[in-house]
Amino acid sequence: MYYASALTYYSAVESVGAAKSLDGFTVSREYLDPKTNKTLTSFKVGDIVRVQLTVDAPREGWYVMVTDPLPAGFEAINYSLKTSGIPPTGKARFYWSRPDLRDDRAVFFTTYLWKGKHTYAYLIRATTSGTFRALPAEATPMYEPEVWGRSASAEVTVR
Repeated sequence: MYYASALTYYSAVESVGAAKSLDGFTVSREYLDPKTNKTLTSFKVGDIVRVQLTVDAPREGWYVMVTDPLPAGFEAINYSLKTSGIPPTGKARFYWSRPDLRDDRAVFFTTYLWKGKHTYAYLIRATTSGTFRALPAEATPMYEPEVWGRSASAEVTVR
């Protein structure tokens, strides 16, 4: 007989810090100006922002999924569509088996993630004014839920 158990809990806190499991990934997220590559802390409606995720893998991983929830007030730009008006860069996309930009998050899948630092960037557009929170970005092998890593949460202001 085999069994497994899992515990999920929700904490009522204003911000969440970066964390990882014992052998998990170190994950960081930055919001950058796509033209100057400088870190942004506030935005205007209509601004295009480059989100850069960095995943540091302490060991190789199979079937890794990186999930980055978008802050409310932003939409991911799917630049594979001709209507986006943004040409695809093609940079650092080759080892991700399938990036998936959704309404509320960006999800990246890879069959094999080798040891070391990996960076992926995608574009979002500010659409609504206000102050919003972005939940932490997370990285985990799909078949090893006990191995995980997450970035810190973020608060963003759109004017």
